Amino acid sequence: KKLSIAGYDERQRLDHVRRFAKQHKEDPTQYESMLEDGNVAELCLNPLNLTLLCILLKNGSLKAKTRTGIYKAIHSFIKRKASERKELNMNVDEIEESLMHPLYELAFNAYRENRVIIHAHEFDALSCNVDQVLQVGYLIKDITQRDFEEDVTYSFTHKTFLEFLAMSHLVRDASNRMKWIKGINFMSHDIECRRSEERRGRERV
Repeated sequence: KKLSIAGYDERQRLDHVRRFAKQHKEDPTQYESMLEDGNVAELCLNPLNLTLLCILLKNGSLKAKTRTGIYKAIHSFIKRKASERKELNMNVDEIEESLMHPLYELAFNAYRENRVIIHAHEFDALSCNVDQVLQVGYLIKDITQRDFEEDVTYSFTHKTFLEFLAMSHLVRDASNRMKWIKGINFMSHDIECRRSEERRGRERV
């Protein structure tokens, strides 16, 4: 038997957008109409994608027609909202340069090592103000008590955001991109060689 994970059915999609509209005290009509848009119909099957589409529609910027397009649009929206926070006192370009670039790198390191958290000392290594990064909205601060000491880590609000930010680092850093691709190719080649050796061993037996 094969395990398959189905997305939202029609009723679930409708309930989802109506809940969103109710939460924001809005008429659900425009959100219901979005579900009938053939350009985004498949994207609406995923609960997270559907929520992001609703956010974009609410803010008048529903132009994305692909999953990547959604995340790029949401990313721009998040940075724009962060630039409006008095606590940060940064414009969008400053947020991108001072906060997002380090976060891209940290996300990539976590993704490469199959982690979903970032440790506090990693921000220190990049001379990045973690409190300011938290203001952007991608991370959640987690505190655990260990041997009378607090262990502070930071997790992403959703693993998909971790993946998007990690890929953003690769887009920015061509040298790291090539190293990563070569590493994947080497790993795939090594695995295939091992499989070939195992097959030859079974044939000899």
